[in-house]
Amino acid sequence: MPGSSRDNNPGELRVFLSIGSGFSPTYLAVTSVATPAEVVTADANLDGALDLVVLNLTPRELSVHLGRGDGTFADGARIAVGPGIQSLVATRLDGDAFPDLAMADRDARLIPILAGDGKGQFTPRPAISLELEPVSVTSGDLDGDSSQDLLVTTRNDDDPESTLHRASVYLGGGDGSFQLSSHWALDSTWSRVPSILDFDADGIVDVAYGSQGGHAIHLGRGDGTFRPEIRYHNAGTLGYSIASDLDLDGRVDLATAASLEDRLTVLYNQGPFPVRTVGIDIVPGSRSNPVNPSSGGATPVAILGSPEVAAQEIILATIRLAGAPVRTNPQDGSPHCRIQDVNGDGAPDLLCHVSAAEMNLPADAVEAELEAELPGGVRIRGQDIVRVVGPAGRR
Repeated sequence: MPGSSRDNNPGELRVFLSIGSGFSPTYLAVTSVATPAEVVTADANLDGALDLVVLNLTPRELSVHLGRGDGTFADGARIAVGPGIQSLVATRLDGDAFPDLAMADRDARLIPILAGDGKGQFTPRPAISLELEPVSVTSGDLDGDSSQDLLVTTRNDDDPESTLHRASVYLGGGDGSFQLSSHWALDSTWSRVPSILDFDADGIVDVAYGSQGGHAIHLGRGDGTFRPEIRYHNAGTLGYSIASDLDLDGRVDLATAASLEDRLTVLYNQGPFPVRTVGIDIVPGSRSNPVNPSSGGATPVAILGSPEVAAQEIILATIRLAGAPVRTNPQDGSPHCRIQDVNGDGAPDLLCHVSAAEMNLPADAVEAELEAELPGGVRIRGQDIVRVVGPAGRR
């Protein structure tokens, strides 16, 4: 597959062809572009050959270059865009087979969407409105429903210490619509475009980016939300990152440019990511641990404290028992949890109540798993037997 880069000379995009043992020292020049700033690949006209979509700065427009399949390109559509466009991603957003485009418009505080028609043309669709100026947009299936979602980063340059530097998840409905699902704060030094890949090999995509002093990885939960960051410290300020299996061991690594120090930092994924095993007791005092998902009630579960896991430190918002979160008080939103010594060993435990109706348990389930997190992104996991009763249980 061709690789591409922007040359220092305005008005030329260089395409270097792979020769199997590297890249050819010769290149093909796409000279019909005007000050190219960013390029993405997509089969815009569904002919089996990859095409280029280039964001040009002067004039500010997108130019489509249709691939011939031999590494050369024919000029295609040119699409005027706003002066604040500065990030571009190509993916399928509306459920058809045609690649679409999403962009970050910093001036208008929008994520404009362009729908592809499969013939190399793109037409506007409703944009996503944002609270702050977007810096980047990238895509991935963040909640496991086979529809592409968007991860948008925003920055508040007027206030470097602002908590409004954010990464926000917009879940796609598969029809071109998007709904804000979750967001988390970023420090003021994060790199421009996060990487979305499965770093811990659990079948769920994660998010990684570089920042001043190291890399940050947020492991995905599979529902469009992400765990607190795990930070890996490096000296210097890290910028653009790519994620790929660089040492061919089956795990995704990170390579990040540190332009201020004139070096490239590579973080090799050694796996596995930190997970601590914890004892749990579903329906304390019961031997069979009956669970009735049809009751609309609550299921108690105790997370047993130990020298490895301090019950007081568990982040309550991260607790999931068979996918169900902790129930909250409808008046003040406080979680239904308390610290007490459930098993009488003298160590404090955490007793919580989760929504039985939200537990993802088949009728013949004999075990349920609990997941939660400690500060620093450390995950904990425990299992206990269950018996599903009520209309959803076994006959």
